Amino acid sequence: MTASLDQVARLNRASMDPSNPLAYLPWPSTGSLESDPGWDVDLPTPLGAVIPERRCRGLLAKSLACHLMATGIAFERELQAGLCDHLARLDPGSAEYEYIHHEMIEESRHSQMFGRFLSLLPDVPRDDGLVSATLAAIDLSEAARNHPELLFLAALAGEEPIDRLQRLLIRSNELPELLHQISRTHVREEARHMAYARWALRTKLPTVGPKRRRRLELLAPSLLLDTGWLMIVPPPAVLEANKVVLTEHNVDLLVGLTHEITSGLWGFCDQLGIVTRTAERLREQWRPKSAFHTR
Repeated sequence: MTASLDQVARLNRASMDPSNPLAYLPWPSTGSLESDPGWDVDLPTPLGAVIPERRCRGLLAKSLACHLMATGIAFERELQAGLCDHLARLDPGSAEYEYIHHEMIEESRHSQMFGRFLSLLPDVPRDDGLVSATLAAIDLSEAARNHPELLFLAALAGEEPIDRLQRLLIRSNELPELLHQISRTHVREEARHMAYARWALRTKLPTVGPKRRRRLELLAPSLLLDTGWLMIVPPPAVLEANKVVLTEHNVDLLVGLTHEITSGLWGFCDQLGIVTRTAERLREQWRPKSAFHTR
């Protein structure tokens, strides 16, 4: 078994090229990331903004960073499945076909990068199962086959909140350097992915029939807000492990922050003409599905 794993490790090294984050990022040892003094600085996150009595540092900061990475892996796995199915609809000689392969390669590298980060903090509380199950329920493969416009909106629903959160991390110069480098790499490359998804929606939505358009109008509010919430609020098991108890007031504040972090994308939906009065009402009435221990 060890020999076969050594062979896989050699194959990994042979597959590495200078543009891969695994090759150029400053990867520390497990112990040095765990004890990095940057974790003693408050992590700038929406959760920290609503629980000022709990500083987002130490174990909680590590948990929030790991939640962001684990959510990124789960989301990119679902997105790649959808993009792979979407390729079957395209001309193999087209620029769009070629670009989607570029995006899938970059998304795979992001998952490698996030996975390496998580491996350096093995004892930090996480709940990857709940995140994966929530995102899998969106079923982006089915969307790619039957509702490609939903695939691209879902891509933006996941990518834009992570982009906003990582830009907050980049602004803080005292956090662990590896967290900075990962955030900068991801923000830079996701800018292209978001530009493509916006182009695809602008290009393809005018050709969509009324039934599919109506479906998008009804799904957009919950898709954006559910995904945004998932990005900014860790699962209950992670909160419990960090002794974080959200009050009803905390949840109300986080709902407001979820609206704020998805407001740019909601404005884009308005430009696309899929924000109706019904959609606005659904957005106003939205509440997170996650169960929380509130007091």
